[in-house]
Amino acid sequence: MPFECLGPALEPHFRSEESGLLPAMLAGEEALVARTLREHAELRALVGRLPDADATTLLSFADLLSAHVRFEERELFAAAQLRLDQQD
Repeated sequence: MPFECLGPALEPHFRSEESGLLPAMLAGEEALVARTLREHAELRALVGRLPDADATTLLSFADLLSAHVRFEERELFAAAQLRLDQQD
């Protein structure tokens, strides 16, 4: 399986959040920002291990990525919308 494509696919998403969205949210949403950055770091580390990964590592990556997407959709983006709407 071509795991090498996952890093380049995820990295632009991570960078755009880390350079745009997260700094705009930092004040008042420190816990959400910290969780996002922590999960990005964990996912980056796991992506680097995927080419030689065993089933446990693959499942860990899949579980973390799935949970991260749900977190962003349900919590991070909802908080961002509220915060950014208040700034307008």
